[in-house]
Amino acid sequence: MQSRGMFEKHGDIQVDLSEVIRSDSAGVALLVEWMNEAHRHNQEIQFLNMPAQMLGIARVSSLDQVLPLHRELPQ
Repeated sequence: MQSRGMFEKHGDIQVDLSEVIRSDSAGVALLVEWMNEAHRHNQEIQFLNMPAQMLGIARVSSLDQVLPLHRELPQ
């Protein structure tokens, strides 16, 4: 899994999703797994610029209330 190294670094993680073209429930499940992995490493993770399709999937399952979502990259 390529994302595994993301959690070996120190500090908080920001994942920009603005270039995601298509997604399904497996993509949202991956975000949940990344959130859990970040917490296991005592890191904060933020998901930025979630596409509308992915956000719709998250909302149907109420995961938009759990996932650390942000509309755009912080300045």
